Amino acid sequence: MKRVALRPALCQKSYLAQSSQTIFLRRIPPTLYNNSHIQRRYSSTVGSERANRGPLSGVRILDLSRVLAAPLCTQILGDYGADIIKVEDIERGDDTRYFRAQGEEFTWREEYGPMSNYFTAVNRNKRSICLDFKQQKGREICLRLVKEVDVVPGALRRLGLDYEVLSQVNPKIIQASVSGYGPTGPYAQRAGYDMIAGAEAGFLHLTGEKNGPPIRAGLGVTDMATGLMMHGAIIAALYSRKETGKGQQIDASLFETQVALLTNVAMTWLNMGQEAERWGAQHPSVVPYDAFKTKDLYFVCGAINDKQFKILCEKLGVNELLEDPRFRTNSLRVEHREALFPPLHEAFAAKTTAEWSEAFEGSGMPYAPINTMKEVFNHPQTAARGIVKDIEITAATSGRRSILDLHFWEGSYDLGYGKRLKMSDRGVKLPRAPGHEVLGIVEKAGPDAKDVEIGSRRIVYPWIGCGTCRRCLQGDDNLCPQSRPIGVATNGGFASHVIAPHPRFLVDPGNIDPAVACTFACSGITVLSAVRKVLPLEPEDPILLIGAGGLGLAAISTLRALGHERIISVDIAADKRDAALKAGATAVVDSSTEDAAAKIQEAAGAPIFGTIDFVSNTKTAALAFAVLGKGGKMVQVGVMGGELNLSLVGMIFKAPTVMGNYVGNPAHLREVVQLAQAGKLMPIPVTTIAPHEAFSGLERINRGEVTGRLVLKWE
Repeated sequence: MKRVALRPALCQKSYLAQSSQTIFLRRIPPTLYNNSHIQRRYSSTVGSERANRGPLSGVRILDLSRVLAAPLCTQILGDYGADIIKVEDIERGDDTRYFRAQGEEFTWREEYGPMSNYFTAVNRNKRSICLDFKQQKGREICLRLVKEVDVVPGALRRLGLDYEVLSQVNPKIIQASVSGYGPTGPYAQRAGYDMIAGAEAGFLHLTGEKNGPPIRAGLGVTDMATGLMMHGAIIAALYSRKETGKGQQIDASLFETQVALLTNVAMTWLNMGQEAERWGAQHPSVVPYDAFKTKDLYFVCGAINDKQFKILCEKLGVNELLEDPRFRTNSLRVEHREALFPPLHEAFAAKTTAEWSEAFEGSGMPYAPINTMKEVFNHPQTAARGIVKDIEITAATSGRRSILDLHFWEGSYDLGYGKRLKMSDRGVKLPRAPGHEVLGIVEKAGPDAKDVEIGSRRIVYPWIGCGTCRRCLQGDDNLCPQSRPIGVATNGGFASHVIAPHPRFLVDPGNIDPAVACTFACSGITVLSAVRKVLPLEPEDPILLIGAGGLGLAAISTLRALGHERIISVDIAADKRDAALKAGATAVVDSSTEDAAAKIQEAAGAPIFGTIDFVSNTKTAALAFAVLGKGGKMVQVGVMGGELNLSLVGMIFKAPTVMGNYVGNPAHLREVVQLAQAGKLMPIPVTTIAPHEAFSGLERINRGEVTGRLVLKWE
């Protein structure tokens, strides 16, 4: 059995079956990031397949925070659309991965490392990497990332990466640090967690029953309040930077946040010198306000004014309290609370919580039962407001790799396709994976892979079939029911190596520019496959190409290489239409105009028997069908999505052949390379950038500033 393996650090073990034809291939040239100092060991991506269209879309955050306060802050910013890269400890990840409630099963899987409910609660919308700051290279990588981002939350002073250092690298950076007590003062070096800082700041002096011991709040109130305040400060800093063009430093601490939260209690001490005390569920300055024991459970209500106190007394049937001069105003009720509460507790104990809820409904009186978690998440208001959403916890296979985006691919490859299109919005999930467009160097080969030289450069066909089904035996691995992409689908990284199961998946690019050759592995074979479905036609027969991006321009070049003379290209963008003319189109048409069909037919001057749609939405498919001649072929390639709304009567009279096109097969890759080596393919425009420029490159694509293909050059 022949089998070639291009072993990646990301590969699943099932891909490494013993074989005599195994090839080990790395990307070319070596990655910018030194993998001994950067590790994608764990994935923190929780529900990251969002549309990223919020008000902070385009804001990039390098999150070096941990535990609860700042992770909650960055999670909220991610909810608003910011792109979050979370940096974790290289040895164990974030500590909260191991924070398990009693009875919570410890989950550790190779795909995403240890996970806990605590961790997933505050790490939504993030992608995770690990940096070793003990190594100089780890520090260098961090600073390189700082150049590309807008905000850096986390305690960095201990790493020698304070605001002064970061602002020299990126003057517009917003650095937000969070600590227990702040960077100055006698307690600056003390560690501080939620309850610790809460105790120091007086919070635990307030919690618990009157004259009883302190009781910790059931949630990390101090931590979460710090995160909420910090997220507001970051948004304010972003707004300020828009006005001034300058970044700034944000200093948040648990101690100061909790002191600020003392509010009215603080004012009572500062202005009156009156010490606070514990009140249990009661309020120090509003009476009555308490959790009352009912016949079965508890019932919480509060009367903050005289009108509400009247309602409360009437519902409880204790109208005599309204006549008591000790209870006529809130100030008097506060003074005489010890006399007021016993008759109220006695009245509430006469009925169940459900009965009191029914009695107070519609009264205007604020009230609530004390719900369990089960009751909260089965609550009609929870459902009505859409508070809970089911999301997928996506995972990355453990291994060492670089740190760019899910939709960036191995070697030199196109950047724009996956980032701009959200397949989930279109009802499909394509098998995209880091490494699916690979041009690399062979490092190892099995003993029977004699036709593959170590150190040779190869393009890798990206869809690997089972090798035994009818489709594979016909050479159409892309149509195999069990077809899988080269590489492993993961959030936030690239494989450094990949595996292929047979030498037939490798093609020698010869002297072709690697930045161009790498695009053949997907876009090149997609175009050739689509063109072959339209042909054969006479050289003078007009062919319509919809879309003049990278695929559309490649199609023009391919048709010219195959001897076709009449090519009509349509696109909504003027610069792309100009590029189509330069690539060899005989005519171009603006497809956004109402008379686009008429202009296409006028430019064709003859019946159009072949159309290839590289956009494939409802409008472009309708346009293709409108101009298609009788008996013509209509090929859909793009994945913009929509419904195919074609006239059934038109289908009868035109008798078209309508086909979809899912990439191409290994033979198509060999043919594309042969055409290029023979000089028959006019190279499409290719712009190369370094990996650390990937984010800015994507912004250029989204602004429409890139014609053709944008690829990463690993050197």
